[in-house]
Amino acid sequence: MRRYKSARWEQTRQTALRLAGYVCQECKRHGVTSPDNLHVHHINPRDARPDLFYDQRNLYVLCQRHHNEMEDRTTGELTRKGALLRDRLNRRRGVPPSSL
Repeated sequence: MRRYKSARWEQTRQTALRLAGYVCQECKRHGVTSPDNLHVHHINPRDARPDLFYDQRNLYVLCQRHHNEMEDRTTGELTRKGALLRDRLNRRRGVPPSSL
């Protein structure tokens, strides 16, 4: 996807990493720090909510292992665990329902 090559995305990504303290947020929830191989995950998949692509409320920093648990990396679809995370974080972060 072309957006991932843009300067705007790189700035958004760097902001998400900085706000998360450069650690996986799921590892942190479990008392572990994992600063290696970090990914910036779209809580609401980019195809489902393109309006939230650059929105920090929709971004969550994960290590590769946790990213693979949240999203089918082949299809981009959320796993059951990813859907639970989406629902929890949307409520907590005040992400509005899709108008699509």
